[in-house]
Amino acid sequence: MAFLSAEAVALRQRIFPAKYFQLLPDCAGDQLPQQVGKVAGALLKKAAGRKILLLTGIIDERKNLPALAKMGAKADPARILFAVIGQFSIPGFSRESRVAMAALEKAENVFLHDGYIEDEAELNACIAASDAIFAVYKNFPGSSNLLVKAALFDKPTLVPTGGLMQKYAEDYGIGLAQDVEDTDAMLKNLCLLVSQPPKKENYARFRADFSREKWESALGEFVAGCVARGAQ
Repeated sequence: MAFLSAEAVALRQRIFPAKYFQLLPDCAGDQLPQQVGKVAGALLKKAAGRKILLLTGIIDERKNLPALAKMGAKADPARILFAVIGQFSIPGFSRESRVAMAALEKAENVFLHDGYIEDEAELNACIAASDAIFAVYKNFPGSSNLLVKAALFDKPTLVPTGGLMQKYAEDYGIGLAQDVEDTDAMLKNLCLLVSQPPKKENYARFRADFSREKWESALGEFVAGCVARGAQ
């Protein structure tokens, strides 16, 4: 079996020493549309020069929508635009998330796009148009492909404490980690990431370790390792 976490590989190797486990680095495509896409274009038009803080993906309970709504109410609407782009899982929302959604729909400093973006280049354009990525997810100890995508376009990410994303963000210096409930600190750190972004070489180092070439190499090692174990 293959995992995205070195800790998961080490744990299972200790439990099942006769089996073969491999670390596979997450990776993502960096293609952009030849012209500004519909969603990215609408986002930039709405922003009108304001800094864009983006939450994207499948918008479910883990994505911490209430925290985003609280930040939106506190932030200067003339300076910051909060963007929520992705497929909204509204039937599974808690009451708190439904209240947050209603507040976001009324806010002047919020851009909402409900719908899965099938075109990866269009999604990449939305990330590239943003200034920082909000990924302070609840109950999310693993990694996220969004962290990889953000690094492809030199975009800093705010992540939750206590998980794999914190390790990557801090080890590579491509973001900050934040408690999932402290919205004052979230807003402060997002603004800090925008005003004092990580060094470009930090992103380059992360991209080198999470490239498609590294993924293909690790996959080859995994297949070879499985074959070798099976031949024993």
